[in-house]
Amino acid sequence: LELSVEHQFEEATLSVWVDNQLVLTRPLHGGSQKKLVVFKGFHGRDQESLKIASGTHELHLRAQTSDQSIDLFKTMTADFAPGEDKMLQVTFDKHNTEMRIAWHQAIAQ
Repeated sequence: LELSVEHQFEEATLSVWVDNQLVLTRPLHGGSQKKLVVFKGFHGRDQESLKIASGTHELHLRAQTSDQSIDLFKTMTADFAPGEDKMLQVTFDKHNTEMRIAWHQAIAQ
């Protein structure tokens, strides 16, 4: 599984569980970027590769800031065929109030 994350967090943690087993805990750090001279925002991109056995699995993703002011999660079920790579795109809206997930085309090996 190729996991691609685009976010607006200054600092947060992304956790991924597969079948209720924690397989990834990754810090998310966003770089400062100026908008309209006065307003300042953050933007970051991260990628991670995870090995997942073939079959049907439940995936649970959670993004949480260290002060726990933001705590977002998504759960989904996915089928993984032998030798198949899948890419999961994870994005957050500009106020970090919603996590969005989308599958991208699988690449057969």
